[in-house]
Amino acid sequence: MNRNIKTILIKALAFFPMGIIFGWAFLLISCEETNTNSYQAKEIDYSRIEDYPGFIWFEPEFNIYFPDTSIVRQIKELYNPKQNKFFFYVSVTCICTKQQVEFPRVAKALSLANIPDSAFKVYSLNKPDYDYPYKSVLKIDSLPGIYIFRDSLPVYSVIDSLRAGDSTQRIEKYVLEGLKKAAGIK
Repeated sequence: MNRNIKTILIKALAFFPMGIIFGWAFLLISCEETNTNSYQAKEIDYSRIEDYPGFIWFEPEFNIYFPDTSIVRQIKELYNPKQNKFFFYVSVTCICTKQQVEFPRVAKALSLANIPDSAFKVYSLNKPDYDYPYKSVLKIDSLPGIYIFRDSLPVYSVIDSLRAGDSTQRIEKYVLEGLKKAAGIK
């Protein structure tokens, strides 16, 4: 083989591992970059969530969860469309993490309770320290954050209650507890 060709091949092979490293770095950074919004939460139209990059995990997780129907019936009875809203502060990612199953599970329970999409407010943010609506009255320590509002004020954190409570309980039980609190029922 020609000496110049050998030299070129040796140099190309020497740079090949660096190319792989830079390629992976580019993929990781580009994923992160497409999902940030200048440190501001971005409102997501829940009815079109599958159209947003970074939410490809939502529909499969939504579809495989089957809430407790007796709890869903109680949620349906307690929901007050004039007073209650559900706020979801979620992280946009390229893959679904363990905590991200909480958002589609709550959404599934609410959907089965016939709560309209208009009762959902969804905000994407990559970190809890981003600016987000209601930051003056809400302290989000980790994502996702799922809150029940009554008359435009937060009254219950589903996720905080889930994490502080009995981990064997279904997440819709905590939604029901929040609606009871919003209705003034103990």
